[in-house]
Amino acid sequence: MFANISQMAKVATVSEDDGRPHDGQFEVITVKHTAKWRLLGTAIKAAVRGLGPQPSVREYHFTNLKTMPIQVDGEVMELGAGATARVDIAHQVMQTVL
Repeated sequence: MFANISQMAKVATVSEDDGRPHDGQFEVITVKHTAKWRLLGTAIKAAVRGLGPQPSVREYHFTNLKTMPIQVDGEVMELGAGATARVDIAHQVMQTVL
């Protein structure tokens, strides 16, 4: 999961860092493959207590092992197995009103 603010959708604090929409970085939250009930426990922990400090980066590279769905700008697409992906942030490219 990639987030560019310390609160996801202004609902749950997922990181104790001081991430801000204008800092040019996003937090990378990784979760090891586990049972769905444990993943639910992690989500509840994130919503209640946060997950502690998470690494902040400007770009992130990974290669997925299996075909997986991805969501980009609201659109759901499929990323084929073995694909190399790069996620980066375009700092100060879009003006927004908060």
